Amino acid sequence: MTIEDKQKAVQIFEEHPQLSKLWMNPKGEFFTSEDLAKNSLGKGETLECIDRVLEVESPATEQELTVDENIGQIEAEKAVSQVEQMLIDEQKGKNRAAIKKAAEKKISKLKKLNDDE
Repeated sequence: MTIEDKQKAVQIFEEHPQLSKLWMNPKGEFFTSEDLAKNSLGKGETLECIDRVLEVESPATEQELTVDENIGQIEAEKAVSQVEQMLIDEQKGKNRAAIKKAAEKKISKLKKLNDDE
């Protein structure tokens, strides 16, 4: 079962709180009835039973970057607007001093370079 399949199962469970199980055929189709799911199978195919208790890795939740990784991204950025947005995001988020300092330094450096051109 792919992450997308798990996410779809979670979505179905959220939309239908009365369900305790789902069945998925090899084509990725979901069923709330085991009998209907079995009718969708071809020869030699099997169903996957999915219980309501399901842990899903969300691609919407990216791995959080370390301070050093954030600073590396800031240093690699060439657009003032992007670094300014990174600074705003940091201020709204964890508000880490080292990242804010790196962003402010990079903004000054990029603005100076733009002024010199």
